[in-house]
Amino acid sequence: MQRLLWMFLLAAPAAAPPTLDDAVRAGWTKAKVVPVAAALDHEFLRRVQLDLTGRIPTAADARTFLESADPLKRQNLVDKLIGSPDYQEYQADKLLALLVGRAEKLPQRLRPALRAHLLKSFNDQIPYDVVVRGLLTAAGEVETLPQAAFLFAQSRAGGPEGAAAATANIFLGVQLQCAQCHDHPYYDRYKQQDFHALAAYFSQTRARRTKDGDEKTLAVMDVGKGQAKMKTPQGKEVRVMPRFLGRDFTALPDETRRQTLARAVTSSDLFAKTVVNRTWQELFGRGLVHPWNDLGGEQDTTHPPLLNHLAQQFTEHQHSLPWLHRTLVLSAAYNLSSESMNAAAAAEQEMVFAKAPVRPMDPFQLLESTLRATGVGDALKEKQGDEVAARRREQALKELIFVFGDDEMAEVDSFNGNVPQALVTFNGELVNRGARANSAVTLGKILEDRKRPATRIEEMYLATLSRFPTPQEADVALNYLESAEKPRPAFEDLYFALLTSTEFSTNH
Repeated sequence: MQRLLWMFLLAAPAAAPPTLDDAVRAGWTKAKVVPVAAALDHEFLRRVQLDLTGRIPTAADARTFLESADPLKRQNLVDKLIGSPDYQEYQADKLLALLVGRAEKLPQRLRPALRAHLLKSFNDQIPYDVVVRGLLTAAGEVETLPQAAFLFAQSRAGGPEGAAAATANIFLGVQLQCAQCHDHPYYDRYKQQDFHALAAYFSQTRARRTKDGDEKTLAVMDVGKGQAKMKTPQGKEVRVMPRFLGRDFTALPDETRRQTLARAVTSSDLFAKTVVNRTWQELFGRGLVHPWNDLGGEQDTTHPPLLNHLAQQFTEHQHSLPWLHRTLVLSAAYNLSSESMNAAAAAEQEMVFAKAPVRPMDPFQLLESTLRATGVGDALKEKQGDEVAARRREQALKELIFVFGDDEMAEVDSFNGNVPQALVTFNGELVNRGARANSAVTLGKILEDRKRPATRIEEMYLATLSRFPTPQEADVALNYLESAEKPRPAFEDLYFALLTSTEFSTNH
């Protein structure tokens, strides 16, 4: 895997740490790249809603924001979103997917409890390092201690080695699993023994199915014995003691191995850098070090000064994810347009964050945005109740995740525009039901509430694309509606076209 570092940010830092905006602008100057224009209000609105809450705004919220003349409306919007249940739920869902995957890596009955635990951590504003320490040290029955589900899933899937690989990857941004059977192929600093020394922290941990009376339970426990062993390329089996990324980390009295590891992980400079780098990649399409989980090692002198600076600030702000999100989405780079006047320069502009990328929605965003734009979710709740609606939503999400997988059926979180994905979008029940002009869904309500064709078209654009139609778009739509023999099917066709457009299914 290629490891890309943005050389424009590798200059020695100034005496005072650069601000985020200063550092990025210096990168534009050094790369001799002219940034694109600032994002228009509708671009920023839709982008930040998707990135922070996983769904597009309602038509009413879009209209209010676009018509507001408040110079601080972007900052106010970000604060409102970060304080909303939608933000907390989306971030909990993303963290759940990161920890145990969106597929069935964890028994289905255990997922809601772990999700609820993560959601509570966002609701209660628990610092991220505290959350991670809880995940790494949890010991007990998973049903009553949901944070134990992370290690249960990883250990059941791959034993101590699986837990070690997941810990290094998710929390430290290091792909250490490549050193499991031999010395690392492209990191000189990591040998086979380093991988197994990290796995040794989990060698006394067991993920088991236990029995409490007649009830079978799942549990993670420390047994107080057990040593890690590795087989060398020469076939010799040797015992390995715990070491953290190739260095000794002193255990405190009465600490379990996992408690020692949790301290080592959350005190490593890689811990904050990984969160910052992953979040940057989520918002900008590529990491400051790309990909986000390829940071190499601790105190790496090739890490960009901006990454070092943001990681230090993240730590100083008590590992607050809301602080990090607010800082990044209000930056000058995030507030740039995704449109470039020079197509040939667009790729280079994106490389130095001088242009916002056009990013595919992930399955969750596509589902939730379609539900919001069509009103199908609310209609189903009114007709069949919250429980049935929740089951239908989960089933739809599973189908999207399945179709969005690659040829090896790997799990992915992006829309790649392949044929099966297009067929799901065009033929899916949500889109087809949502494009009908009946009073239970959005289009029907628009036709009931708005009597003039021009205002109906305006509301349809706000509900789907979070913007007003351009004069040319409005004229084309009006001409189409006036030429139609039956107006109602014509409105349905127009709404269907908006729902299945590339503009709707991408984050830009």
